[in-house]
Amino acid sequence: MEDIFIIGVIMSVPITAILSATFLKYKKLELQQGKEKNQTSAQLEQILKMTQSLAKENAELRQRIENLETIVTLGDISADFKQVRESSGAGQELPPAGQENMLSGEIAKIIADRKKFR
Repeated sequence: MEDIFIIGVIMSVPITAILSATFLKYKKLELQQGKEKNQTSAQLEQILKMTQSLAKENAELRQRIENLETIVTLGDISADFKQVRESSGAGQELPPAGQENMLSGEIAKIIADRKKFR
């Protein structure tokens, strides 16, 4: 009976070694996958932050372009007004300072109105 027990113990050593090595490989792989998940979530957070900052910058640039379009459009109107005035015989007179301030005030008012409706 002791002989069978000794043979059983001797045969179980290689089986135990194989099972232990497989278990260790499994745990290492599990640990490596956990690290990759953490890196992936960190990368996703970084991409999210970059996307939010780019969206904010895009909105700011869009607002600046709309302001410039407003100024250019009003500049075209003032050029048309100047051309009509010159063709009506007003000559080379410069507009009074009050009219220039009035035009810049109109531009500021239009830009402010656009911001209110957003």
